[in-house]
Amino acid sequence: PLEPGVLTAEPLAVASIAGRNVPVDWRLTLPGRGLDVTLSALNPNAWMSTSVPYWEGPVTVSGSHSGRGYLEMTGY
Repeated sequence: PLEPGVLTAEPLAVASIAGRNVPVDWRLTLPGRGLDVTLSALNPNAWMSTSVPYWEGPVTVSGSHSGRGYLEMTGY
């Protein structure tokens, strides 16, 4: 488990989608574990207009670690 406040998530870029500003690039840092990465959406416009609207899509990871992932966000 992580202590509160040790992981930071900072939005770096937003896309205007369906009248909403949705963060599509993020910087995640966890200094105690040597993590400082940027998550970047492959398709920033991956908005899902369902009964509970949300954003989902693949991301690339770069920085202190590299890779690929999948991000889902609600509340925008």
